[in-house]
Amino acid sequence: MFNFDFTNVKNSTPPSAAGVYQVKINSVEAYESQTGNARIRLRATVEEGKHKGCSITDGINLPKAPEDKVLGIWLRFFNSLGMSPSEVQETFAKDFKTMDEAADHIAKHISDLVGYCYYAPAVDDNSWPTRKWVTADQYTSSQDIKEGKGNGKTTDALNDFMSF
Repeated sequence: MFNFDFTNVKNSTPPSAAGVYQVKINSVEAYESQTGNARIRLRATVEEGKHKGCSITDGINLPKAPEDKVLGIWLRFFNSLGMSPSEVQETFAKDFKTMDEAADHIAKHISDLVGYCYYAPAVDDNSWPTRKWVTADQYTSSQDIKEGKGNGKTTDALNDFMSF
């Protein structure tokens, strides 16, 4: 009568701590922001570690012109998924007529890909969480530092300063 099968339930809770997370892209959808901008909502699930299964959601405006600054954010996002700038140019250089057409095209090429996102929870009710897409190398470096490996750096800034 009561079935606690969570197989098909998605966790929408974000990580509770700041960090760089390996994530898998789950969904891509178009929406209009409160200020009227065409945006793409990206939902991803943390793939490993203490926060495995948590969800990170991000929204990125769609570019309106070839010199739009948001293109840099998109390039960083696609690079995070392992795509080279030339692959991004080949795959996404297109004039989409609607935001839904753009979302469908993006989803077709990135769904289920693994990327890396720096995420920090919002500090209060009137702020937004921080999300920044990073490369696999940046993720590996952050893990090495977290574990005290690599270039000898630690996560203790005062200790790093004192031992120069």
